[in-house]
Amino acid sequence: STQSNMGQDEFSTLLASAKREAINFFKDDRVLLERFIERPRHIECQIFCDGQGGNVFFFERDCSVQRRYQKVLEEAPAPYITEEKRKEIGDVAIKSAEAVGYVGAGTVEFIFDTDSNEFYFMEMNTRLQVEHPVTEEICRIKDQPVDLVRLQIETAEGKKLKFTQDDLKIVGSCIEARVFAENPRDNFLPGSGHLAYVEEPKEGSFGDMKVRVDTGFRSGDDVLVHYDPMIAKLIVWGSNREIALRGMRKSLDEYHIVGIQTNIDFLKVCCENEEFIKGGVTTKFIEDHKETLLKAIPHSTTAVALLALSRALGKQATGEGAFRLNHLSTTTVPLIDADGVHVPVKVSQEGNSYIVSGEQFVHRVIPTKASRAGYIAAHIDGKERIEYKPIHLEKIIAILTPSGTFSMNIMPLPEGFGDVKYEAGGAKRVLTPMPGKVAKFLVSEGAEVKKGQNVLIVEAMKMEHLVKAPCDGNIRFVVKEGHMASSDEVLAEF
Repeated sequence: STQSNMGQDEFSTLLASAKREAINFFKDDRVLLERFIERPRHIECQIFCDGQGGNVFFFERDCSVQRRYQKVLEEAPAPYITEEKRKEIGDVAIKSAEAVGYVGAGTVEFIFDTDSNEFYFMEMNTRLQVEHPVTEEICRIKDQPVDLVRLQIETAEGKKLKFTQDDLKIVGSCIEARVFAENPRDNFLPGSGHLAYVEEPKEGSFGDMKVRVDTGFRSGDDVLVHYDPMIAKLIVWGSNREIALRGMRKSLDEYHIVGIQTNIDFLKVCCENEEFIKGGVTTKFIEDHKETLLKAIPHSTTAVALLALSRALGKQATGEGAFRLNHLSTTTVPLIDADGVHVPVKVSQEGNSYIVSGEQFVHRVIPTKASRAGYIAAHIDGKERIEYKPIHLEKIIAILTPSGTFSMNIMPLPEGFGDVKYEAGGAKRVLTPMPGKVAKFLVSEGAEVKKGQNVLIVEAMKMEHLVKAPCDGNIRFVVKEGHMASSDEVLAEF
């Protein structure tokens, strides 16, 4: 943890958690205490050493935007790093590799102190990193593109590097966004489930911008609880940072995922934040701006109207006609928003148009054939025209639009959905926040606990998650340590 003012009990709990994670994944539970930097940036350097005197660094990356101490947005080159500081970072990275006779691709990570402009060695990963594409996109070797994966394999085969540091140069700017199955508003809780529909941004070069998507998921795949919840890496290069950032925002609008919750909307808000646009944010960026970054943004009334209309018209309305309410002139669509609040919307047909009304809005919508297959063009109130694609699932209705994906539930949610606790019939119960293993009870059976007290740990997505008591009382566990729990399974009662 990077907290400097925690109490002894909290420190002991977190230390024990860190030791368990270390022994689980590395078979070594030793923990290092490091210098505390108040406002750090995470700067890392990509190096290659061929073991024959050829040692180079592919400049630096800024990976300061993090949640749960894991990277979310990465970019290269790092904003506001001077040529002198860049060379200093590279030289130190190379020296650290030379000191141990390192051979191969490596990533040397540093904590950069924004107050003193000094940097400190953190660790070296003996491989390429997830974010290596941003380095590939900005680097040229003798004016030619870079394939770091190929180079890593060739170096491992004992081949000598065919270039020197002077042959490397930076071209433009590149940003990578990690697309996760997670709930940013619930402390970035990892998710899992079925990817009912996936539509990625169009890849390729577009003038002074390039879009690239690295992913292993397609429509119909499942995101499983046993692995990291990352779905894809969205990489956007621009001839300068402003263009790269503009391309990233546009590409996020064009990234559509239906079926499970993702962080795409959160990434959009990050990319629109003034501090991030300015560049040079610290690892406290999300914490410092959580009020705006994690603020719930309700769907526009237009989006709600189109969702309700799509549900009312059914699957037969595909843009090829069939815009009728199944022989009924009026119907009410019982939508549910992200907070579980019922949003009944009335849809009435009047000739070739529909009056769609909710508690605080009334829109007249005329659906017609769109230019894209599978899409519908909607004329709204005679002022606005939107092309959208409806996605029909058993419990979800979604629309894909030029400004993003909008979805709502169409059936009442189960009691206690999305929470670690709920109260029903006088029984207060603790639910697992996600599928995972009950790793450890933090209190004994029958113990008297206080509301908000940590009572057990669930291990999922390679991480430990603390589960708190929903109320005061004496706890009774209904499962044993090591139990593999399903989502929303009852773990304890009071």
